[in-house]
Amino acid sequence: LLEGLRITIKAKAGAEGKLYGSVSSADIAAEITRDSGQEIERRQVLLDESIRQLGAYPVMVRLAADVTPTITVVVQAEE
Repeated sequence: LLEGLRITIKAKAGAEGKLYGSVSSADIAAEITRDSGQEIERRQVLLDESIRQLGAYPVMVRLAADVTPTITVVVQAEE
């Protein structure tokens, strides 16, 4: 259902690609819901810790007990 989904989140970042703040599971859940139209809650996004650097990250989303597709979260600098 979401397998292979690629979402992009824009964030404020410094010169070395370090974010001012972080991207949380709540941010990712909101973006998945907006992109896919499927309602996702932050607790379904399996993120060990918030993302603090620019880049692409594999993130698992628990849809059901045995359904956890991996999506790609791309964090880009805001213009």
